[in-house]
Amino acid sequence: MKPSIAAKLSQLTIRLEELNQLLSSEDATSNLDNYRKLTREHAAIGPVVELYKSYRKGEDDIVAAEEMAKIGRAHV
Repeated sequence: MKPSIAAKLSQLTIRLEELNQLLSSEDATSNLDNYRKLTREHAAIGPVVELYKSYRKGEDDIVAAEEMAKIGRAHV
């Protein structure tokens, strides 16, 4: 993955965490226009962030499998 894309996806992950905090605050619905804006943004980036997390987990799993394969070959 290009570093620029990874950086953007990392920024979206951070933004999603911020949105979760904003939307769970006590006064989240005090300004309904802002609340709608935040929920739309959350709905737009949520699926992208989930796919990115799955991608990163897959990369981590590959690294772990390669390390286990190296250990297995060393003991043969």
